[in-house]
This record gives sequence, C-alpha cells and structure tokens, in this order.
Amino acid sequence: MMDFEQYYNKNFERYKKYATSRIKRIDIAEDITQDAFIKLNESMGTIEETKYDSWLMVVIKNKAVDFFRKKSTMYESPLHNHPHVDMPDDGNNILMQMEANDTERQIRNEYNKVIQVAQELSPIYKKVFMMYELENMPHALIAKELGITIGASKSNLHKARKNIRERINNE
Repeated sequence: MMDFEQYYNKNFERYKKYATSRIKRIDIAEDITQDAFIKLNESMGTIEETKYDSWLMVVIKNKAVDFFRKKSTMYESPLHNHPHVDMPDDGNNILMQMEANDTERQIRNEYNKVIQVAQELSPIYKKVFMMYELENMPHALIAKELGITIGASKSNLHKARKNIRERINNE
C-alpha cells in the first residue's frame, strides 16, 4: 500500500494539470489540487486505494464548478449595495447570468468531450463505461448482461476511465 506522501509526490503535477485545464489559472488550479489532496488525506481510511484517481478527479471537477459559482457572485453590480439606489434583487443581473451560462456551457462541453472520447474506446470498455456511468448499472448487472465476471467489469471500467483521462489530458 502506498502512503499518502508517496501518492502525493507521484501524482500532484498530473492533477494540477487536470485542474489547470478546467480553470485556466495555475494559482487557482494549485489551490484546488492541494485542497483535493487534503480531502483525500482526511478520507484515506474510507476510500479504496484503487479509487483514489477517480475520486480525486471528481473532487477537482466539483471544486472547479464551485470556483465558477463563487466567481459568478463577484460580478454583482456595485449599485446593489449602494444605499441611495433602489435595484430589485430579482436574480436578473446580466453578468451573473452570463457567468452561470459560461459555467454551464463549459460543463456541457466537457461532458460531451468525455462521451465523444468514450465512443472511441474498444467495444467492451465502451459498453462497461456507458452502462456504469450513464445508466448507473451496478457491476453485478453489467457482468451478467455482458457475460463477464464482476472483477472484469470493474477492471474494464478502470481501464476505460484511464484511457479517457489520458486522451483528454493529451489534447
């Protein structure tokens, strides 16, 4: 079993690169990656070592979405807080809507990219990935439907995720 420090030293740069691809700012990406590793360190007893990679990807993705949500609230008009200006706070602030739309569009584009890359996987990787990730099927049912073992289903999902990650990171 690899200890946290070894795992951190071996993988930090790779995850920082992933975070930078989502955020486009190295300083924020480093903070998000550092926070994700802190969260991993706190949760190490509850997460299987084989799931660290996918777990970190999800945490970083969620932290990136949180960053864009927080960032969108920074674009409120300064007139909102001015004591002599009566502006309704009806959620129609155009800058906030634009930022939210950009975040939504970015998430949708990244989702579509993952699906597009998944279409290029080998047939078994593609089937397992789609059944597990999109149809929320448990490994036991996937194994039964495809005539493979549960272990093979898990292994194929791991390899599919790894291939998708590598292809997206290399673009």
